[in-house]
Amino acid sequence: MGEDILAHMSRNMTYFRKRAMFFSNMTSDNIQKINGGFMPLEKHERTIRQMFATFTDFTSDISELSNFMTTDYRQFVDGHEMTLDDFRTHTTALRSGLRKLDISIQHLICDGDSAATVHFARATRHSGEHSLIKVIAFYRFRGARICLVDELTHVIEGHHEDKALGSLQ
Repeated sequence: MGEDILAHMSRNMTYFRKRAMFFSNMTSDNIQKINGGFMPLEKHERTIRQMFATFTDFTSDISELSNFMTTDYRQFVDGHEMTLDDFRTHTTALRSGLRKLDISIQHLICDGDSAATVHFARATRHSGEHSLIKVIAFYRFRGARICLVDELTHVIEGHHEDKALGSLQ
């Protein structure tokens, strides 16, 4: 009986891994054909992808980020809390301290008013040094806007101090 439970769990994990990989490869500009029909991107997925695009476009106006977040927005990064104003300050600090920031979503799942991502942030400093940080994030939405983000980060490449990039002010 124990082997049957393990086999069942293994099949389920394989199924969910395949589904996560399928959805992680979707782009915000595409509509993917599924089982003979069409499925538009989930509205929260679109919001997350558009927010990341704005966040990493250093030529965009930082005030545009407010379009994706509620006025009482809260973000927790490795135990540090940020308000919407703190997040704007964080964005300004990153843009002044970095030459470039790319975010690559590996997994994204949405369920009701919640979503979660596993993504990588690749930061390039003005000196040319690179950092690669893995981020696991939970999102809560109110309407079409993000009201809460709770993130944990792990430095893959770079200096140990790069962990502070997620809450840099």
